[in-house]
Amino acid sequence: MARIYLSEPNLETRDLLAHLVTRLGHDLVDADADVVLVEPVVDGPGAVGLARRGSPHARVVVCSIALHDRRQLADLGADAFLLKPFGRAELAAAIAGDHDADQTAGGSTSSSRSLPGASGRAK
Repeated sequence: MARIYLSEPNLETRDLLAHLVTRLGHDLVDADADVVLVEPVVDGPGAVGLARRGSPHARVVVCSIALHDRRQLADLGADAFLLKPFGRAELAAAIAGDHDADQTAGGSTSSSRSLPGASGRAK
């Protein structure tokens, strides 16, 4: 399974993602990640650029409640986008690199099993 680094400023959402990621069989790491899940709260381009520089070979998945300029973030190294709230299946697909489940076209593919509390913002 994958080694996942979580860059999520909201502690409640981070705990929820950590629980889900480990239930999916992945390991949480502080370095050498295969996948970086990033929430670009204020500066989307800065957050994606930092994730890409910190883990140049990792898959960078933007998990956000805001609609950022996806083309710009993709140009900076974002590999996938998930709009919050998203379900377990969408997260698993994004981690695996399943582009059919990516929410890059602007529409949500969220299932009825959305993550509760995943839409909270850091205060």
